[in-house]
Amino acid sequence: MKRTRRNLLWFAPIPVVMAAFFASLPWTKEMDDAVLRSITVGCSLFVMAWAIFVSTRVERGLDEVQQASNRFDTRYGMTAGTFAFALLLMLPPFREFATAFVIEYGNPGPGMTVDRSVVVFAMMLGFMGVSLLQMIGMIVMTAIWWKAKQ
Repeated sequence: MKRTRRNLLWFAPIPVVMAAFFASLPWTKEMDDAVLRSITVGCSLFVMAWAIFVSTRVERGLDEVQQASNRFDTRYGMTAGTFAFALLLMLPPFREFATAFVIEYGNPGPGMTVDRSVVVFAMMLGFMGVSLLQMIGMIVMTAIWWKAKQ
């Protein structure tokens, strides 16, 4: 089997599980909230665990310079991404946009309290934002590492 096909097979479970989860959403709306949360947590944990498994498998084949690059971008890129998200939240335009987006999603109406699902949605958006900026920070730090080594 060619190397590209083998690599695609290693990454295949992630989109398959995600597609199955999103395809089953109309069916799961009729279920109890506890069951739906359990399915969501199970799918999320599987995707994260599989990604960690694949990344550790890939890291085994790296040489010393590539491993040092990996340590550098993980150490400084994740920190830079976290600080970038905190700085974004300090900027009034971004803060107002994020607040308006969450309020629009919940649509509590005038004089009504915010539903619990809106708070969970806001926390999940924040978590995804931090993760996204950490990934971008790691990509930037990897580019800095390799540029400095040339």
